[in-house]
Amino acid sequence: MIFGGMGQPIGFLGGAMDSLMIKMFGILNERASIAEFTNLGFLFDSEYLRVHGWGMIDLRVFPAGYIQTNAFLLSNLERKESILIDAPHFVWDEVEPVLKELGCELKALLLTHGHYDHMGGASRIQKLGCSTYGHRDDQLFYETPEVMRPYVYPPDMTLEPVMIDHWLEQDDTIELLGETIEIRHVPGHCPGNILFYFAVHEAAFVGDALFAGSIGRTDLKGGDFPTLEKSIREQIYTLDPKTNVFPGHGPQTTVGQEIETNPFVPGRKA
Repeated sequence: MIFGGMGQPIGFLGGAMDSLMIKMFGILNERASIAEFTNLGFLFDSEYLRVHGWGMIDLRVFPAGYIQTNAFLLSNLERKESILIDAPHFVWDEVEPVLKELGCELKALLLTHGHYDHMGGASRIQKLGCSTYGHRDDQLFYETPEVMRPYVYPPDMTLEPVMIDHWLEQDDTIELLGETIEIRHVPGHCPGNILFYFAVHEAAFVGDALFAGSIGRTDLKGGDFPTLEKSIREQIYTLDPKTNVFPGHGPQTTVGQEIETNPFVPGRKA
């Protein structure tokens, strides 16, 4: 049995997610809005969705793949359409039953960046015919993923290329699910990390640029700390402090929380 921040039971976990993994990915974190775990993903609390105006949007997170990368499934229950943000290995095995349960069709796959743990399941999903979005600065990772072989885990995992059919840039907007999504380029963790910002709902899906109390690593190919710091200050910390930040790993946080407490990129330079 897992318990939420206030001690209420929120479900059972099985498989490879042991108690250490639960703690690591914030299921016990008081700031998480996750209300229930089922075999159809982590469901976000209905009060959270109401307050932030999600309306007919069903929002779920699937920590999946070898290192529990967050994939976010957003479904418009009126339009019967869904989008998936990031595609770690094996996530389709979890997402497909949800789409069937909701009666929704996957219309688009949005990739925050090209690291293997975020796109390892993308080629399988792409074969279903949905549109795929990403930033061109990570084209090398998407199309030639073997360049990441020196730091993949486990070392013998399968890496399949992904062909992006919609390249996104800073300040682009896209219309999906009847929603307007703003694109912000946040390089530093890797060259092509982008965030997907839903202004109406005060929500930003940021990939591995920023985490709750941490930031993305910068020691991998294309990483650079000064670039990441600049990206966080100019592209994330400029959002409304109430904006909910949904990172590529671990629990959600808010822009205001990170401005006040993030030890790696404090809100104000000393």
